[in-house]
Order: sequence, then C-alpha cells, then structure tokens
Amino acid sequence: MSALDRWREELEGWAIPEEILARAPEDPWAFPAELFASKADAPPDDTPSRLRAVEALPEGGSVLDVGCGAGAASLALVPPARRVIGVDPLGQMLAEFEQRARRAGVSYRTVEGRWPEIAPVEPADVVVCHHVLYN
Repeated sequence: MSALDRWREELEGWAIPEEILARAPEDPWAFPAELFASKADAPPDDTPSRLRAVEALPEGGSVLDVGCGAGAASLALVPPARRVIGVDPLGQMLAEFEQRARRAGVSYRTVEGRWPEIAPVEPADVVVCHHVLYN
C-alpha cells in the first residue's frame, strides 16, 4: 500500500459519521475567524518551514496559501513575496485574509473553496498549507 493510500485510509478512519454531522448544531470544521486573525497579526515565528519558504522565494515571488485563514502562513513571507493567493472554504476567513493583505501592501487574490476541488488556481513560487492538510 502506498503512503498516499495509507494516509487516505487513516483520515477516513477519523471521519465524523454522517448521522452525527447531520445532528450537529454547527459545522465542526468551522472556527471563529478571531482565532486565525490573532495569529496572522502576531510577528511571524522563525520556524524551519518559514525559513525554508523564504529561502525558496525569489524577490517579488508569489505564495499560494491553501486553507489560508487570515493569512498567517503566507503573509509571514512578505517580503520577499509580493503576491499572495489565499484559498479557503470560508468567506469570513477570506475577508480577514484580504484585510491583512491590503494592509501589507501586497498583490493578492482570494479563492473560495476546498483544495483540491478548486485546483488549479494559478502557478506560485511557494505553496504553504498550515494546520489544514489533514482536513
């Protein structure tokens, strides 16, 4: 079994049963935008992934942020990035992302939807996906 097949099988094992989802008073995968906004507003941490992304980015490069929330992952790469593309299934998260991208003075685009259903979006120099790949 390939690693991808094994990962898919593991994720399916974590799925919330449909009968429970149907009775839930709210979407268990939705989170308050304020949680993501506070992280995006904080100074970026020099994590290994951020340092590697900055190293890979050409000056004026672009970043595709899958599951962008308020933009903590992609906006932490400005500069050297000068264009950020945010993908998120929640319009409220994209509004937070747009607000912060404008404040950062970078070119931006938002795409509402789930990855990979909305792929391809547009080419980017670096792709980030923080805390959502498992979804």
